[in-house]
Amino acid sequence: MAGLTLIRRKVVMAASLALMVALTGCDETEQATTPTGTQGVSRITGQVEQPTVAAALRRLAEFTKLRRALAATGVAPRLAASEPLTLLAPRDNAFQQIGPEAEAALFDSANRPALTQHLRNLIIARALRAEEIRTLIEEGGGTAQIATIGGASISFSREGDQLVATWPNGGRATMGTQGAIAGNGVFYVIDHWPG
Repeated sequence: MAGLTLIRRKVVMAASLALMVALTGCDETEQATTPTGTQGVSRITGQVEQPTVAAALRRLAEFTKLRRALAATGVAPRLAASEPLTLLAPRDNAFQQIGPEAEAALFDSANRPALTQHLRNLIIARALRAEEIRTLIEEGGGTAQIATIGGASISFSREGDQLVATWPNGGRATMGTQGAIAGNGVFYVIDHWPG
């Protein structure tokens, strides 16, 4: 009887250890992809345990159209580089919101230069955590102007707890409350295509 109890304890301990190891392998990206209080903005936050923003995006199914656009324009290598960056990342439904004709035109090879410029205007050449953006907004009296690698100046503001980005062309996107951190920077899921 004592031998059977000892075997049961070892089995329970082994199962517990296996469960702990399995859970340790999960990251917040896998566990938390449900919408927050903002419609359409995923809760992809925290450390995504990827060396680059490009690697993190490859793991996430909701960015197929962004990955396609980045690859078609040659902008993708910037997201894999070692230099720090912040990416405002529209997920697939953001592209769908512009409608099928506009989306097709966006991806048309004749419009490649414009798409390239739009994508470059989603990238900031430094890693900005949400707390830093909030501080810049406060210091700026309610807005913060931050330049992209494409030359545009994005205006950041707050609506309640949500961070909002507005581009010079009037494009506007809610980016949630936190970014996802990769080895070379941060990315924020945005709910609209700002182009």
